[in-house]
Amino acid sequence: MRSGGPLKAEIRSLDVTDQMSVSEVVDAVLQTHGAIDIIVNNAGVGTSGPVEDQSLEIARRVMETNLLGPVRVIQAVLPSMRARRSGVIVNVSSVAGLLPTTMFQSLHTASKRALNAVSEALFAEVLPFGIRVVSIAPGFFRTEIFVKRLSSGEPPADVYAADQEWIRSFYEKSIGGGASPELVADAIVSAATDPNTRLHTPVGEDAAMYLELLARVDGYEGWLEAVGSMAESLVGPRPSSPRT
Repeated sequence: MRSGGPLKAEIRSLDVTDQMSVSEVVDAVLQTHGAIDIIVNNAGVGTSGPVEDQSLEIARRVMETNLLGPVRVIQAVLPSMRARRSGVIVNVSSVAGLLPTTMFQSLHTASKRALNAVSEALFAEVLPFGIRVVSIAPGFFRTEIFVKRLSSGEPPADVYAADQEWIRSFYEKSIGGGASPELVADAIVSAATDPNTRLHTPVGEDAAMYLELLARVDGYEGWLEAVGSMAESLVGPRPSSPRT
């Protein structure tokens, strides 16, 4: 409920991986309402696994959803925003896209880094037209993204299995101990309404903690050691520790 009465919502199905679906929905909304003030690119999928045996089919699905999906929506909506010289584009990325990559998270992190790159270029390109761009970067929150991650159905290669189980335990415990995703929703609303919102907007205490840690460590090697120690404190020693 808002102070002026109940919020009215119109729900339409849209597949961000399908150009026709995106175009049809955006055109229909513009015809019905005349304008789109805010878009939130929140569709995303996760995956994990060693670079050596990641499925290229899944890699394409991750990039189609996490990167090209937002680009399709932006391209469909932007002409009308630019004509009106007004609008807000909110891309939901991840703090992982602002940090060095964690092992077994290469494809998911690559998609989020790429989305950040698009957001940065877009920010500068549309600034003269009165359009704002914000990239929301959540940390760990209580969602099912890791449980529902894309998988090829094949077991990991034996040489990686123990380490992959170790990092899986770390992620599951971190997500399980995360804050409510309502905080991310609040951050999106704030980004859409507050013109002072910065392009990269981390959300969550752990996101801020990881960014502060990154500023203190010495290169990727220092990051790997610091985050490895953090994971070991939570789920025990890494099975194939490089320090042994």
